Amino acid sequence: MELSRRSRRSRVTKVPFTPSKLKSKDAKVDTVNLTVLPVNYELDRSKAIKNKIEAASRPHSVILSMARGNIVITFSAAAYEEFKSVTINYLHSKGLTLNTTETTEKRGAVVSESTAVFEGNNKLFVLNFYNSKSKILLNGNQGHIITFVENYLIHILDILDRNDSFSDINEQIREYCKQFLNKSGQSAENCQEIETASTGKKLSSLNVNKALSLPAVDNAACGNEPLIGPQFPLCLVCNKQCDENPTSVACDICYQWIHFKCEGLTPENVLEIELKDDSYICRMCTSQRGTVNSDIDIAVNSCVRQANLNSNTESVGQTPSTRTFELKENCQPTAMTESLLDQVNTLPSGPNMANSPDNTELHKAEIAHLQTQIEKRDKLLKVKDSKILKYESEIDQLKKQLATNRAYSITLEDKNKDLQHSLLIINQRVEQLENYPTQGSTNSHSCTQNVQSTPQSEIGEMKIWFLEQKVRQLELDVHKNNTELSFIRNSHVPHVKTSRGKKRRKPYMQNDNNKTHAQSASLHNICHQMDDFLLNTRSDETISMKSYDENSDFLGAHSPTKPTILPTKSVGLQPTTPKSPKPPFYSTNHQTSSGEGETYSAYPKSADSPIDNPIETESTPSSVLSSLNLLTFNIEGFNSNKLYLETLSKRSDILLLQEHWLHSYEKHKLDEFLQDFICYAKCFDDNSLSDAYERRRGHAGVAICIHKKFEKFVELLPDGGNRIIGIKFNTTQPFIFLSTYLPCRGNANSIDNYQEILDELSEIYIKYSNVFRIVIGGDMNASIYRDSKQDKVFRDFIKENNLLIPPSCGKTFTFYHYNGRDTSQIDYFLESKSVISNYLTFIRESTNTSTHDPILTTIPCNIQANEEINSLIENKRINWNKVDKTAYQEEIENKLSTWTDEINLNLTFDNIPDKINELCTIMAASASKCSRSKRSKCKRLKKKPWTPELENMAKINRDHFAKWKAAGRPTDKSNILFQNIQFYKKKLRSMQRQLEASLRINKYQKIMELHEGNDAGFYSLVRKQRNPANTTTSSLTFNDISLNNDNLIRDAWMDYFQDLASPMDSENFDKEHFSLVENDIKHLTKTFTENKIENISPVTEVEMKSILASMKNNKSADEENIAAEHLKYGGPIMITIMTFLINAIFKHLHIPTLLKGGIACPVLKNGKPKIDPNSYRKITITSTVGKVVEKAHLSQNKNSVIKNQNKLQKGFTSGEMPIIAALILTELIIQAIKTKSPLYVALMDARKAFDIVWHLGLMREMHKFGLTGDNWLFFKRWYENLKSKIKWKGLLSNSIEEQQGVRQGGIWSPTAYKIFINSLLQTFERNQLGACIGPIYCGIPTVADDVALISTDPYELQTMLNVQADHANKLRYLLSEQKSTILVYNDKLPKSWSLNGKSVTLSESAVHLGIDRNITKNAGVKEVVNKRRIPIEGEIHKKILKTFGNIIRNDKSVEREIAFRQLAMKDEKSGSWFTKLHNLTVIYGLPSPYDIIENPPSKISWNRLVNNCINNHFLQNLKKEAKEKSSLKYINFNDSNIGTVHNIWKSSGTDPYSINMAAIKVKIATGIMILQYQRSRFSKNCISAICPLCNIEPEDMTHFILKCEKLSSIRNRFMQELKSLLVDCNKPPLLIQELFDDKENLLHLVIDCTSYHFLTYKEQVRIETLTRGLCYKLYHKRLLLMSE
Repeated sequence: MELSRRSRRSRVTKVPFTPSKLKSKDAKVDTVNLTVLPVNYELDRSKAIKNKIEAASRPHSVILSMARGNIVITFSAAAYEEFKSVTINYLHSKGLTLNTTETTEKRGAVVSESTAVFEGNNKLFVLNFYNSKSKILLNGNQGHIITFVENYLIHILDILDRNDSFSDINEQIREYCKQFLNKSGQSAENCQEIETASTGKKLSSLNVNKALSLPAVDNAACGNEPLIGPQFPLCLVCNKQCDENPTSVACDICYQWIHFKCEGLTPENVLEIELKDDSYICRMCTSQRGTVNSDIDIAVNSCVRQANLNSNTESVGQTPSTRTFELKENCQPTAMTESLLDQVNTLPSGPNMANSPDNTELHKAEIAHLQTQIEKRDKLLKVKDSKILKYESEIDQLKKQLATNRAYSITLEDKNKDLQHSLLIINQRVEQLENYPTQGSTNSHSCTQNVQSTPQSEIGEMKIWFLEQKVRQLELDVHKNNTELSFIRNSHVPHVKTSRGKKRRKPYMQNDNNKTHAQSASLHNICHQMDDFLLNTRSDETISMKSYDENSDFLGAHSPTKPTILPTKSVGLQPTTPKSPKPPFYSTNHQTSSGEGETYSAYPKSADSPIDNPIETESTPSSVLSSLNLLTFNIEGFNSNKLYLETLSKRSDILLLQEHWLHSYEKHKLDEFLQDFICYAKCFDDNSLSDAYERRRGHAGVAICIHKKFEKFVELLPDGGNRIIGIKFNTTQPFIFLSTYLPCRGNANSIDNYQEILDELSEIYIKYSNVFRIVIGGDMNASIYRDSKQDKVFRDFIKENNLLIPPSCGKTFTFYHYNGRDTSQIDYFLESKSVISNYLTFIRESTNTSTHDPILTTIPCNIQANEEINSLIENKRINWNKVDKTAYQEEIENKLSTWTDEINLNLTFDNIPDKINELCTIMAASASKCSRSKRSKCKRLKKKPWTPELENMAKINRDHFAKWKAAGRPTDKSNILFQNIQFYKKKLRSMQRQLEASLRINKYQKIMELHEGNDAGFYSLVRKQRNPANTTTSSLTFNDISLNNDNLIRDAWMDYFQDLASPMDSENFDKEHFSLVENDIKHLTKTFTENKIENISPVTEVEMKSILASMKNNKSADEENIAAEHLKYGGPIMITIMTFLINAIFKHLHIPTLLKGGIACPVLKNGKPKIDPNSYRKITITSTVGKVVEKAHLSQNKNSVIKNQNKLQKGFTSGEMPIIAALILTELIIQAIKTKSPLYVALMDARKAFDIVWHLGLMREMHKFGLTGDNWLFFKRWYENLKSKIKWKGLLSNSIEEQQGVRQGGIWSPTAYKIFINSLLQTFERNQLGACIGPIYCGIPTVADDVALISTDPYELQTMLNVQADHANKLRYLLSEQKSTILVYNDKLPKSWSLNGKSVTLSESAVHLGIDRNITKNAGVKEVVNKRRIPIEGEIHKKILKTFGNIIRNDKSVEREIAFRQLAMKDEKSGSWFTKLHNLTVIYGLPSPYDIIENPPSKISWNRLVNNCINNHFLQNLKKEAKEKSSLKYINFNDSNIGTVHNIWKSSGTDPYSINMAAIKVKIATGIMILQYQRSRFSKNCISAICPLCNIEPEDMTHFILKCEKLSSIRNRFMQELKSLLVDCNKPPLLIQELFDDKENLLHLVIDCTSYHFLTYKEQVRIETLTRGLCYKLYHKRLLLMSE
């Protein structure tokens, strides 16, 4: 191990350096240049010599270290001089140029040297030589520094290693320096002191050397041999050796070595010690410094007193001399002894002692004795400190163990409670069995007569039967394992397609299907029999156990060679339903071969491999197409050539479009127009940021549109810029289709741009040509029949890539210039292989407004195209705004008039599902019948919105085109026919653009006319504007396979959600608790089934009316196309029927399957990647009638839930706000920061919390929560056999079975999850785990699944983590160690926590409940959208005050208790949220929190008061500030109100021209427009205020608008119109005269006419329109005159 001292040098300011800075070309290039830089100071030579002595005493010749990204090399004095000389010569020999700058002080001494190294004109790095400290700083470009270290420095150090005389030279340097100091009045003893002090720091530099890959160079001549073997020092704390690795540090006080770990140093602390110049003092020395210093002071004072006694014997006039006590060479002083020597050396001494050698020895002996005593005390203190550190470490370990033990004890307590609860359940079951015959005698069936046994025998038979079922279950498990092993052994059998039913995650062999189905049929019968026995028997039914003895098959008779499968349906578990084998919708092994012998993969593993055989589901009918029609067309503006595009879309399967001229934000227009096509587009501004308001003219752009019947074959290519777009067409013979628009001629760089696009095409061709057939179509802007540069480059491109032009192309022109004479062929189809059979160029057509003609080609192929995408299509939603609700109610009453008596009398267990199904059918048919929008019998294309004017213009254009065509297509400009077709074609193009502009303006008009309360209109605009691709994806990665087809994506979603809904297992899950819960559910089911407890109250019609009224409108319809409106608008008869239905369901506990179905929709989470299934949330649309049933059931248990729910659960609770949980955390953080106490916050994340809720665990938690009897059975049966279909892009999949999870979208789901997690919160509160605010427990504020663990003790937080991990393992849900995070406040010591044995991440910031938390701030940050017209500050204050109203209204809540305490105990300086609240009430004049906390106002009155007070406050401030602004004196603020728009803007409408004029007028009215008068004021009259136009008087607003003579021509015309307008409004002549005679009145009328209340609103709008034009014209006229 190499021991090195840390340098005592001070930090040196880095030399500025610019990498790769080029020198001037005119500068003379020398190999060595020397520049002298004198500085205006004198060198402290004594200090410099001391530094030199220190350098000569260094144990190492060379030490490398890092400082601020630069390399610092520290040398011994001799090695420094050698290195400087060798380096200069070595670099010079390499041909490098050296520019050296010497810094000299006043007396000519060279203080430092800076050598800049150049290679040619390129500056590499700088070597800074510091002569007095013998150090070199190397800085510059990091790449060049690395080159120097690797290529030059190694060789230079090798040269230094050859010199073995460094030790002698250093000794000579020290002697010369000592002699210099002696001559300068410094003693040699001081030199020795410097030398010994310089050996104090021993921090190893090996760590830095390893980082640089350069070992520290140690000269053998230095006499410092590296310590090896047993010579390594021992660690002061652990008493273990410090090896050669850089894992230890030396203390500068005690000179002892301590391991980094024992000292508690982090890597950041180690790096700081390496780079820092200060001495390092260990923790023990730091703690004992005070004690040691006091001991030294006592010893020194004793010596001083003895010296004073000796000095009394001196003669009068004799001068006391200074004594220096030298240390022995082998004695290494400590800092304490050095401090003592510094004070003893200054003691006065008598002449006799000075001249007597005995006295000198006496003093030495005394000092040695004191030093020995001090060393003994040091060792004693170190031993004590070592013990203290050891005890602290043991205490830390004990605290961790205590935290673990505490969590374990809490776990045991909970386990004990669970066992007690299970024991209670079993006791109830045993009591029921013991009293079974007695109960059966009161209500018996006919089967009761067969019961002959005693209660004891029945109990015994039941126990035997239970044991038999366990044996059968074991046999079933064995058979399952054998089946899986058999499947693994035969996994090479190819997959076989079957009809899609329920899907398994593992496909089974076809050979076993018949056997499996046969077994399944018998097993279903057995399961149904067991269901009848275990689930459907009531207290009024008894069953003879002997009846089952007669059925040997049911008892499990089996062959001794092969076990019989008996999948008994255990009570509380889901039945083992057989699943048919799932056909694979993607395969990676299947291979097919094309006709030409090429082999293709059946499914793309990467972006470069095609799909040979697209897979079809059997539900998808297909038709075989023999050819594929491709069309390329330069449309020259999509908006101006829609008529012709509509015609072309009917002629082709794939459209290749160029120059659509759309912006990036307008791509959706293609999809809206071509509704039968999938459109991919690239625009000129795809990669640039542009403002949509500017509406720059669009240009260029390419697109590919593919008919939707080929959707499953299409995959977008990621290649090419914004002039190339391509798709993969994955068929048996895969194709690449490219649409390209090449640059045209016209500028100097056109040929370069053209070649660049061709290079892109070549790259795409090379990438895909080995596998795909490539077809390129588009506007090439070059011809094979011309000889320009661009044409030659195009032909070379065709030859280099071996591309083909179809022979049938011919020489037909495709481009016709507007002049009618210039024509050429510049549009082509190119192919890599001869696949195009027909090649047709269209002749000019009347509706084609482009200068290009389209080209149509045909490619022969056999393609199975989807004529109908899927038979499982979602029903069309009823628009209830277009339904005659009165007629619907009458229709319902007519059809259900006979149901009231019939349903009341004949509603039985068996016919409930049929009645509900019939009711849904009647409601759907009635709503459809009463809807004003009739649905057509056959699907028709949506008619395009052509106006009559446009249709008429198209007809006129066709007529003139026919005449021109009949005349032989003349091109002479003087020909009237040619002039007509040119004119009307231009008109047709213009009218199409005008139609597009009018649609855009109408949309803007609707937006402007919307008010805040019109939610329906707002969301209607949002839906129209929203691109469906924003919320869905065309690609999904599932099981590491990329899917690009909607059918495959839908099937992948079905598999993904099926996996999510299937019970899972983990090594951490508690299997004992699983068995316990399983048995408990089994016993509870039997107990409540056989001993009926009817605790579900019947629903009244009043309650049903309230339930239906509470349902929200405009929600998605369910699978039966029933929405809430179907029930709400059904009238009184619907209320009656629903009441009877729900009461029958409650009575019989029979929930039809129809009510338990659902439609699951993947909804993308904000900011998540679209291709990842985990980025989506499963939202389920449940049955509408089922929602009513759930609401009725939940309403009866609502009070019980609220009563038993933990107070810190703030999610999905009436009267609670989720933001309260964040407020509690904020208060705890503020309290910790103000008191400077630590706080630890763990934000826990449960993976897919709602989707993986364990059903059996939920049922048991429900029973613990208080649900019993029929209440509990109803809830259990609701969660049995749940099924959902997946909806993706309007299509529905087959059903999946949901065996776990609560539906997000279900009525009971939020409450069920709160009950599921409630036991965890109760455990924390019962054991008081977590932080408190005073006596109020606040340790675990929770919002549904967002759990925050808060503690002031790190060990307690670990206990909380362990408790939650145990809860998760018991209830079988997963906690994410990666997403869960911990925030640490006010504690910088390293800490760590674990969860299930894995460490939890620590963060500086995290998001909790939408609020960004940061450990450096006492409050979080949340984005607030300002929807009003007041400052954002006011909106935030409104939220604060309304939240406080909710807090004080929520009686017996935690937050209300906190409010009482904080308001009573905290002052304004505390920073509490509640004290800030008090300040807000003072600002806005609201009642004080102290006054209303006892008697809180109602929600409506408090919110209204808050809104009015805050709005009025900001409005008054606005008016007050406006009155103080002289520039606003002509604007009427008196009539302003919050939420109203000023007349200047309101009257301008949505016309862009009017808005621009209004903007100019606003500038004038508010003084933003700077006139000459303002310029003069701003320049302090340095600029003249005289009007620059007329030069008569100062140009202010009055002069500019009413007086300037140069603007009178415009002004007079508008003033005359304004006067005529007032006359037309029947205003009195005297009033008009007064307005126009007084300039101030007239200026008020022009700037803001709302100041005059005698004008009506319509008159104000007309005046505003006129004056807006006046201001705009005056402004532009002034600009024009000023420019002239």
